[in-house]
Parts: sequence; C-alpha cells; structure tokens
Amino acid sequence: DDGNGALFDGPVPAWTRQPPCAPVLANGPQVEHIWRRLLDRAGGAPQVETTRDANLHLVADGKPIDAALVDGPLHLFRLDRCPRVLRIASRSATPALLGLNADQRRLGVALSGIVLRSAGAVLELGPEAAALSDGFHAPEPAWRWTDGDADVPGALLGALRGPLIIELHVACWLPYVADNPVTMAA
Repeated sequence: DDGNGALFDGPVPAWTRQPPCAPVLANGPQVEHIWRRLLDRAGGAPQVETTRDANLHLVADGKPIDAALVDGPLHLFRLDRCPRVLRIASRSATPALLGLNADQRRLGVALSGIVLRSAGAVLELGPEAAALSDGFHAPEPAWRWTDGDADVPGALLGALRGPLIIELHVACWLPYVADNPVTMAA
C-alpha cells in the first residue's frame, strides 16, 4: 500500500479517456520484438545440441510402441488389441528456452488429427476435439500441441474392439534438446 488507494475508488476524469497504464500484451509483434531484444541482451539463445527427431511414439498400457510406418506427417501405429491406457509420447521443448520465440509452453508435437480405427469403428479427432485435454494445449486453428506426454481418453478407447490402427497426423515439430530423455508414462 503506497497511499494512493483513493485514486482507484472512483473514475478520475483524466482517466476516462485513456487508461492509466499500457495494455497487457501476451503475444504479437510487439511482444516478439521485446522478447528478442531481451534475449540479445542476455547473450542470445543457449548453445545446446538439438535434434529434429521428436521420438514420437505411443505408450500402450505402459509399453512403448514405435510407428509401423512414417510417411511425411503421417505416423501409423498398429496394436494387436485396444489398450486400457494410451498415451502419445515425444520429446518436448520450451521454445523460449531455445531462443526460438517467446512461447513459454512445454511443447511436444503439433497434431492436425488423430484417427483411431478398429473393427467396424473409426474415430477421427481434429485439433478442436474437446476430449483431448490431459497433455494437450488449447487448440490452434490448424493443430493442437501436445506437451510430450498426452492422454488418449479411455472413454474413446472403450468404444473400440480388437486390433487397432492409430494415425497421428503431425503438423509441425520443434528442434529438441538432443540428450533430453523422453519420459514414459506408465
């Protein structure tokens, strides 16, 4: 308390036309410019070895599953049966810590779609799918980022029977710290 509380008890005529402070900005060109200037003043981005290999895989009932096919953005996985617990795992990185941009989120891969196929059932999930929450960031216009350890909800899996084919459509990925291990969810 610095004794100016009375200034906030009611409108002050000079403030009715212009706010008493600058607007709060969370992103955009001004934030990016300021962030770059601060990064430069701090000595630039840290010099670490990076890789473009996201190490994208599934963890089905605690067991890691590698893609049976990778064709550009498509990562296709085959499972003999539908698991009780299914996670999408990958390396992750924080863009701001790598000097890429001001984004402070821990990001895995950005998915433009997830397709689950089993006998007689096909579930297609776009970035806006409300069921994608644990381990997923808010949807963006064309994709949804994971945080490197994302849950495929059990309610979706309960509708599937028998062998399962899972398609992950990757929209983009990051450079990741090369020696950053991937945490496997159980």
